[in-house]
Amino acid sequence: MSKQKINIKALIIFSIIIFAAIISGCSQRQFRDTPDNQKVVFYQAATLIEQNYLDLSGNSIRLDTSMPPDINTLIAQMDSSARIWSKDEVVIMNNLWKEQAGIGVIFIKETTSINRVIIKSPADLAGLRRNDKIVEIDGESVEGFSEIKLRSKLQGEQGSEVIVKITGQDKETKVIKMVRQVISPVIRTGLLKNKIGYVRVTDFSQQTPSEVGPPLMAF
Repeated sequence: MSKQKINIKALIIFSIIIFAAIISGCSQRQFRDTPDNQKVVFYQAATLIEQNYLDLSGNSIRLDTSMPPDINTLIAQMDSSARIWSKDEVVIMNNLWKEQAGIGVIFIKETTSINRVIIKSPADLAGLRRNDKIVEIDGESVEGFSEIKLRSKLQGEQGSEVIVKITGQDKETKVIKMVRQVISPVIRTGLLKNKIGYVRVTDFSQQTPSEVGPPLMAF
C-alpha cells in the first residue's frame, strides 16, 4: 500500500477520532443522567466509524456494539493509532491545523523524542535528528506533556524565537535557539517502472489539497 493512501487514511481516522471526542464530551456533559441518550450517541458514533474508518491494511471494520454504550469500547476495536481526544485537545488541534509556524519535527507517539525532522525546516537546519529528545521548551520542562501540548508549545507566530533544550543520542544536552517558520508539506513526485507515477506527501496542512493538484496534473 502506498504512503499516500496510508496518509489519506490517517486523515480519515483523525477526523473520526475528533468527532468521537466531541460527541463523547457532549454525552458526558449533556446526557450524563440519561442512559437512553447515551445509547443514541454511542450507536451514531459506531455507524459513523463503520462508514468511514479504514484500518492500516485498508479494510473497513464491523464493530461489536453489544457492549455497554461507552465510546472507549469502540476505540478499543480500532487499530493502535485510534484514541479519544479531550475537548481541550480538540481545541488545540483545531489551532494546530491552522497555518501556524513551527520548527518542523514529528514525534514518536506518546513521547518527547523526535521521530522525523522535516527537510529544510528550522529543526533540520539547527541539526536536530531522529531520536533526539526534547526536555525543555523556553525554559519549561516538557516532562509529562502530551504530543498535542508539545506541538502547541513549539508553534507560534512566524519569525518568533523558541529555545529548545534537547538530549541527543550521545546523551549530550544542548540548548538551541530557532526561529519559527510556516512549514510547507514536502511533496515529491516520481515515475516508477512500468510508467507508474507517484506523489508522496510527507506532511499535511490546510493547503495540501491545492498543493497536490499541480503534481497530479503533471502526469
